[in-house]
Order: sequence, then C-alpha cells, then structure tokens
Amino acid sequence: AGRAGEPGIVGEVLIPAGLRGPAPAVLFLGASGANDRYGFAGPPPVDLGYHEIGDALAREGFVVLRYDEPGYGESENAPLSYLRQLEDARRGLRMLLVQAEVDPDRV
Repeated sequence: AGRAGEPGIVGEVLIPAGLRGPAPAVLFLGASGANDRYGFAGPPPVDLGYHEIGDALAREGFVVLRYDEPGYGESENAPLSYLRQLEDARRGLRMLLVQAEVDPDRV
C-alpha cells in the first residue's frame, strides 16, 4: 500500500482462529525505529516482546497488522525519521482497512 519509489515494507496480518465475519483490528506500531515486526531490536539483540502482544490481541479476536521497520527484518532499507515512520503507519492503516476480515469502523 505504498507509492512509487517508497521502500518495500514487509509485515503480516494475524487473523484470529475461528473468525466469523469482520472483526476489530489493531495496527501495531512498535518503538521508534530499529526493530522488526516481532520486536527484535539491536544490535545488541534485544527482545522487546511485541510478538507476544500481537499474538495475545489475535487470540482475543482482533485482526493485527505488524510490520518490519525500514532496514530491519525483511523490509527494504531507508533512512529512519519521524516522517518516514508516519508515512509507514499510514501505509499500514490503508492496508489494514482493505482486509476482508477487518471491520473498518473498529480499527
């Protein structure tokens, strides 16, 4: 859900088991920068525990979108800045809103 020339951002959508119809959703935004979608940051390697939060939300019935920050995990490299993070969050929100499993009025 990006524009031409923007770095590729890789993430995943967690769908609750047994979901029946559109569900509330969460766009999970991690800390300011250097981490992947699971909350692994570094160097040195640090587990921030984001994977546990996203997984718990999905178990409770929320559709969850989490993604790798630019230059981390599988996302393409790009300079980190507040504006870059803001645009990436907007891209994530656009992506989340078009998922068939998501109730767009409960994001």
